[in-house]
Amino acid sequence: MSLGYYYLWAHRDQEQALNKLTLAEKGLRNDPRILEAKANLFETQGRWQEAIQAIEKAFTFSPRDASLATHLALYLWWTRQYPQAIEMCNEAIALAPNENWPYLYKAFATWSWKGANEESKHAIEAIHPDYHWVPWAWYWQDVGERKYERALNRLSVYEGTWIRNKMWTKPKSMMEAMIYDFMGKPNLASSRYQAALVLLQTEVEKWPEDPRYHSALGIVYASLGHEKEALREGRKAVELLPISKDAAYGLPFAEDLALIYLIIGDEDAALDQIEMLFTIPSWMSVDWLKVNPLYDRLSDNPRFQNLIRKYDQKFE
Repeated sequence: MSLGYYYLWAHRDQEQALNKLTLAEKGLRNDPRILEAKANLFETQGRWQEAIQAIEKAFTFSPRDASLATHLALYLWWTRQYPQAIEMCNEAIALAPNENWPYLYKAFATWSWKGANEESKHAIEAIHPDYHWVPWAWYWQDVGERKYERALNRLSVYEGTWIRNKMWTKPKSMMEAMIYDFMGKPNLASSRYQAALVLLQTEVEKWPEDPRYHSALGIVYASLGHEKEALREGRKAVELLPISKDAAYGLPFAEDLALIYLIIGDEDAALDQIEMLFTIPSWMSVDWLKVNPLYDRLSDNPRFQNLIRKYDQKFE
């Protein structure tokens, strides 16, 4: 089973991972651990219903395992079963009130379902303040509520230069720049984007195979008016980890590419990306678009309005 995880996460070799997990299953039949491992494999392959079924089965064998309830909440969120996702988050919280992930997923699922509101705010408040996802969660909660000064204040007391997690890695200066953009303060935004540019260029040279840095660099280039470089970096991120290779961890770079297209003014290309994310399991939803003010610039686009009407009805 450990070798299965090794091939899956260290090498993204799904075939070898499946071989090892199949061998492991002979000695661990109906073991919750092997069922969860297979769910992780199904997740990368975009076999979401099978992943859900594997976790549900594991949970029947180990009904007090909060990590399984949390894992199921993630899959329910991404397959847009929002009430059920929140219900599983609450169940995980009841089983393990000191764990961080159930609260995080509750906030994230709420953003997709209803936008940033008091419910998602209370969920983030329950997370341990030193947990590394907290700055990211508070940033999008504040930005989603259009509380820009509050977001800047939180960033000002954050001691790190980077806000990093396993799906996104962005300099604090870049996140500040985005807020100044939202506030209509282009000079301040440009200054912070320039600071972020230097940091990201260094990291891309150091970690050329990490799509997180290319993706963030693409957004910064786009925001500074460097269209060619922005597209190169955004597309490089998607090339390094496409959704076809990993249906979960490829999602951030597909969305970031949409943002790059949007910033450089190619609204049709941006909408192509957005609609693609609506048609597959992901966090993309009408209310998710409301969380990110970058999408506000699409509000007068007739195709965007049609897309909102189409998918707002679908996910009610």
